[in-house]
Amino acid sequence: MMRNRKDGHFFWTAACLPAGSAASAVPANNGHEMQNGLGEKQSMQTFPGSASPIGVYDSGVGGLSVLRALRTRMPGAGFVYVADSANAPYGDRDRDFLEARASAITRFMVRSGARALVLACNTVSVVATQSLRSRFAIPIVAMEPAIKPAALATRSKVVLVLATETTIASIAVQRLCQLYGSGVRIILQACPGLVEQVERGAMADPATLRLLEHYLRPVRDAGADTIVLGCTHYPFLWDQIAQIVGPHIRLMEPSEAIARQLARVLHKLPRSTPVPTDAATTFYTSGSGAAMRSFLIQAGEIHADVRPLPDEAPAHGIDNGTASLTNRRARRIFAPGSCGARTT
Repeated sequence: MMRNRKDGHFFWTAACLPAGSAASAVPANNGHEMQNGLGEKQSMQTFPGSASPIGVYDSGVGGLSVLRALRTRMPGAGFVYVADSANAPYGDRDRDFLEARASAITRFMVRSGARALVLACNTVSVVATQSLRSRFAIPIVAMEPAIKPAALATRSKVVLVLATETTIASIAVQRLCQLYGSGVRIILQACPGLVEQVERGAMADPATLRLLEHYLRPVRDAGADTIVLGCTHYPFLWDQIAQIVGPHIRLMEPSEAIARQLARVLHKLPRSTPVPTDAATTFYTSGSGAAMRSFLIQAGEIHADVRPLPDEAPAHGIDNGTASLTNRRARRIFAPGSCGARTT
């Protein structure tokens, strides 16, 4: 299911994210501040040594697609993975809620001794990255949809971006369309319901396939030849997407680029005396531990160490609205040379 090499006509393609983008994570303080007891910035900073774990944070299990790339590139590293599954999906949450959860979980990562944090969630990345970097001293590597490489790769000049509603509506995505959309039609397709299906492990379920058939219509209707998977849950649907769109469509996602960026960031950090590390990964979830273990076993993590996420700070700013995203199929189309949007 998960690929990191060529496999027939489909292959993982890493995004080449621009300098200064959400994936550019060298801290602005350049090591001249320090953490207080909550991991927030004060006047001087020292970073943990090279044996400290790397934090990986997602709304649920989707970030495992990024974790796999990180492990491949850094096989000797230990990781702390947090899945905020009790609050997934993030795609319809408001900014206050997302920033509150991201702040609480980043604080937990700092207290866990993480030397860097990967935001393995596009929605959190486009909403909360700047506020987290302003508050916390550890380097933060964030994500954004692979619109730049997709715009460069497309031959039909039509690109389909699959993402959550919050990601699609973000300023970061609008900026990417403006910077790299000249001469390219970029169709931004919100995909309500897909994250929930992946969280359930229901990748091959008929309901999942019906959702994909709907969201992938622009491949047929508009002639898109390149698809950007703009949510870390979506690579778990790679085989299903490939089956629907056929062998001539290119799929892109940024996990390998994130791994390269993290390696660059870690290389810049001061080194302390090395201590032994067992390169283990500890998994935390705010949701069902049994459900997390079940998904991990399905993904090949047979002996995963899954623990409950401590309730460090009550979530606030929760959106209590009852509107169902599964009935909102917003699609924004960015015409060549334009970032104007319309919905269909």
